Amino acid sequence: MGLPSDFDDIDDLAQLVEQGGAPPSDIDTQNFEIGPLAELIVLRRRWRSSGTACRLRMAADSRREQLNTVMSAKESSLAFGGGFGLFRPAGDEEQSLLRGHNFLLKLGSALEQAGLPVESSRLVKGALGELIDNISEHAGPLPEGFSAFEIQGNIACLTVADAGQGIVKGYKTGAIGETVESAELALQWAVVDHRSRSGDTARGTGFATVLRAIRSLDAALRVRSDNASLEIEGAAGSGVWTIREQAKLQGFVVTLRFGW
Repeated sequence: MGLPSDFDDIDDLAQLVEQGGAPPSDIDTQNFEIGPLAELIVLRRRWRSSGTACRLRMAADSRREQLNTVMSAKESSLAFGGGFGLFRPAGDEEQSLLRGHNFLLKLGSALEQAGLPVESSRLVKGALGELIDNISEHAGPLPEGFSAFEIQGNIACLTVADAGQGIVKGYKTGAIGETVESAELALQWAVVDHRSRSGDTARGTGFATVLRAIRSLDAALRVRSDNASLEIEGAAGSGVWTIREQAKLQGFVVTLRFGW
């Protein structure tokens, strides 16, 4: 299982903007999977803050309607339809936790209906739940974030994204205040070494849970934050991973794609 080629286009576009170029005023994302689309949404937020307008053009389908509704809501919100689900944590914490729980239940049900074994579904739900929790725990004060899933046949794409402080500052503001030399090293600490920013050896298990969940699946994982991305493709237990230098992404985006 590989990652969508749309990521390559996004990397090139972000690099162009980083070097002083202007992004297109209109980007056709009609055929984008939810993972690349999530990265583009977070990147666009930074471009907009610098005064650059950029419209993401999507097909007139339920996914566009759900994204528009959920992303504009001031409170936590949910949307489902057509193998697609979206959750945005915000506002009242208790209400947000309840909606997050319902989101994960819907994900599990959709995966099992698509033929994923129940035990694999349970592990995937647990892994995504930990990543959603990370938005409030690690992204900094009042981060904007969301999670989504998309299932087509026997292929699923899950994403968790936030426009928070990023991974380097996340380690710096953690309990032990570690200064990490680069985003590349910080991603290695988080994803490969499972090194918690709290300094607690019992913590930092989020990505260990993700990799354990997809060990028996044909899967690919991409994590992007600050000036780097880390990718794992193929057998999840192979330990083969690639780190790339990237243009700045203010926040943290995780995309998990797998088949069965």
